[in-house]
Amino acid sequence: MRRKQLIEKLNEVYSAFEALKAEVTLLRAQAAQPKKEGAEENAPVTTRKQIQDQAELYQKIEDLAKLADTFVKQAENVRYANPQVVTSALGSRFQGEFVQMAQELSSGISSLRSTLLDQVDLSQVSGTNKSDRVREVSSLPKHEQYSKLEATLRAGLMPMLVGPAGTGKSTAVEQAAYALGLDFYTANRVQLAHELTGYKNAMGEYQPTQFYHAYKNGGVFFLDEIDGSSPEALVTINTALAQGYMNFPNGRVYMHRDFRLAAAGNTYGTGADAQYVGRNELDAATLDRFVMIHWDYDRKLEQDIIKDGDLLDFAWDLRRVVAKLNLPIIISTRGLINTYKITQSQAFSKADALESVLLEGLTAQDVLTLRRELKCHNSWASALNTLYKNLESEELSKS
Repeated sequence: MRRKQLIEKLNEVYSAFEALKAEVTLLRAQAAQPKKEGAEENAPVTTRKQIQDQAELYQKIEDLAKLADTFVKQAENVRYANPQVVTSALGSRFQGEFVQMAQELSSGISSLRSTLLDQVDLSQVSGTNKSDRVREVSSLPKHEQYSKLEATLRAGLMPMLVGPAGTGKSTAVEQAAYALGLDFYTANRVQLAHELTGYKNAMGEYQPTQFYHAYKNGGVFFLDEIDGSSPEALVTINTALAQGYMNFPNGRVYMHRDFRLAAAGNTYGTGADAQYVGRNELDAATLDRFVMIHWDYDRKLEQDIIKDGDLLDFAWDLRRVVAKLNLPIIISTRGLINTYKITQSQAFSKADALESVLLEGLTAQDVLTLRRELKCHNSWASALNTLYKNLESEELSKS
């Protein structure tokens, strides 16, 4: 994708992001309206229409979050890939700007998602009640390392799952929370302390966070992409854990005895690498609190979910090629599941699915590099050839 196209598309996404922020603000204002006479003192004022609006808004945010993740991945590819693999159309100055813009967008959407979830019960948003949600998540296949995760939380310790993107880390922590009979709370790549502590708005009303609810009432708080969080924000967590209490903007809160914290990262806190550029070094005080659990792709888990043996064989061989050539391409479990899902309809061919999900953003030269090293020969390998021809034709028509 050329520089002009990237700028135009990213600006479109930013516009959608700003519109969603305005919708969330309006929804919060509606929910904060005075209670009707005769209503229970602590009952939230939420109409059926508001619940429907929240559900639709949550879906918009999730869709936008996926797009932001795509931009971050593409930014990392642009910045770190071999010039022979990724087009050199982007100047070095723009590469840096694009990386920063994409990461800010991802962080902003994460904060927006947390804001909405603090206002509405996730079970209402998803259209199910809490018991349905617990039953659904608990019935999903479990990762081969799951037993270590659950045992660590049961012992009152803090697990940190370390591994590639899209390996099911957040799902596993949610499963473990329900296995312990606790509620599940989450935040992603925290940059500022108030994303944890909350804040008071212009009316002087305290706006709580997922961390606040878990810390005060008990539950498992999951900090995803901890290695993408700022050191200042992590100091806030360290202080809350060390003291056993936290001074939130609405007063001092003592840590609930059933509060648990789990984290996940793509690195062991050693900082950025060629594949995960937006990562920070974690200090020794932070790392010392965690029980490290290596969380890699689980083939058995993928087989349990994805009922397409050819796709799995193709993807596993693709991972081998990516590792051999040290390419900044991620063939995640999440990506495989999404690829499998969209090919169940007639709308996407296998080549379309590869271009839209698994190998999004690659050039014809990228695909050719993968194809030359691939040993797998099946319908998905043929789809890779088709994708190469399609991309080559598109690039020639634009040149």
